[in-house]
Amino acid sequence: MRITSGNPVMRKESFAHKNRPVMISIAKSLSPTFEIPFPAVTICSEEKAVKSEIDFAKVLRNSENLTEEESSKLKALLQVCDFRDRENLQDALEVNQMEVDIVSTLEELANPMDDLFERCRYGSFRFSDCKKLFSKVITDEGICYTFNMLDRKDLFKDVYPHRVHGTGYESGLYIELKKKKSNMNPGCKRGVRGFRLTLHTPIELPLMSKDFLYIPFQKLTSIAVNPHMIYSSKDVKDYDPSSRQCYFSNERNLTFFKTYTKSGCALECLSKHVLSSCGCVKFSMPRDNLTQICDYSMLECAYEAERNLTTRDLERKLLQKQLKRALKHGEITKKDEGFKRLKKMESCNCLTTCTSLKYEPEISQTDFIISDDPEHEVTVINIYFKHAHYTRLKRYEVYALSDFLSSTGGIFGLFLGCSVLSFIEIFYHIITYCIRKVKRKTNEVNITPNIGDITRF
Repeated sequence: MRITSGNPVMRKESFAHKNRPVMISIAKSLSPTFEIPFPAVTICSEEKAVKSEIDFAKVLRNSENLTEEESSKLKALLQVCDFRDRENLQDALEVNQMEVDIVSTLEELANPMDDLFERCRYGSFRFSDCKKLFSKVITDEGICYTFNMLDRKDLFKDVYPHRVHGTGYESGLYIELKKKKSNMNPGCKRGVRGFRLTLHTPIELPLMSKDFLYIPFQKLTSIAVNPHMIYSSKDVKDYDPSSRQCYFSNERNLTFFKTYTKSGCALECLSKHVLSSCGCVKFSMPRDNLTQICDYSMLECAYEAERNLTTRDLERKLLQKQLKRALKHGEITKKDEGFKRLKKMESCNCLTTCTSLKYEPEISQTDFIISDDPEHEVTVINIYFKHAHYTRLKRYEVYALSDFLSSTGGIFGLFLGCSVLSFIEIFYHIITYCIRKVKRKTNEVNITPNIGDITRF
């Protein structure tokens, strides 16, 4: 009766030990923000081409009579633009079969950095030439500019990104951007003007089409940053990555990136999936020299492959959650057909790193109009740490072997009136009894008289 009563409790304890061995909780003390890097800041213009290079309104009206130069420019811009009459434009471009260097063409069409950045300040240092702070980067949104992102060749060197030793406006990054009104060309994004901005760690490539803040013109945008860090204790490394739900830096290698990151893993997985589905990849995806870049005619295939990958990952996560819940309640076993189906479903398996850092922005905006410069649209951005300290989260082992034994021992004592020591004591008495019995038989053999000796008497 007691064993029957204690069995569900033991099963629950065993399930927790196997399936929830790791927990995340708030660290005991606050950490100063100067110990972590200032976020990398990447900015992309929503206008991918200046009007002096190509006039969208004029070209789209006369799409049936395009010159070779206009066709080449539009082929490159179709990679990053969302034109209203996209299908008809693609039909018109089929007449021109010239190959286009997408990246070089996008660089020629984009706003020059000198025309885009008016002035910058980082901490107490002011820069009239923002090239000293920002560098060009290729993203899925075309040509962008980034601050504080490490170059790939520096990821394994003793190179440190910028840090700040204070909080608030004066200790952060100040950026003033401008555009000449007569050179604006908003047709690329269906009339949208302004900038995309994202905050990310210095070792990550930004995914500008998925995670960004919108920065409009004629506004002063303040971004107060709250860092969130999760670090892991050493004992967590003894568990399988699927149990702890993270990778340590040396546990998984990527093909195109020196250091593992979740975003890098996701980008590689997407690139491989698009390549297997379409035979090519988008210009911004990691690839080797032999891989073909999708031209404008293959873009729809690439978009469809990306949607399929997202849907597949969601379906897999949902099935995994359902199976885990059913297994917990004893409704199925690990031999269930659902687990076989789950195993067959491909997965990127892009877990987060065991030490991860994220930057949570708090945004406020107010009007910012310069009356003495009617020829330009201007926007100002301030980015800074909100607090001098931040709270870290710790991933740690919940059920060590000693904890599990002490817990099960307590359950034994509660339901059986005995403990693990009681079982050890019973085992000890059984062993000593067997040893004494063997010794007794040995002594009896040694004292038995020889029959020949008896007959001599």
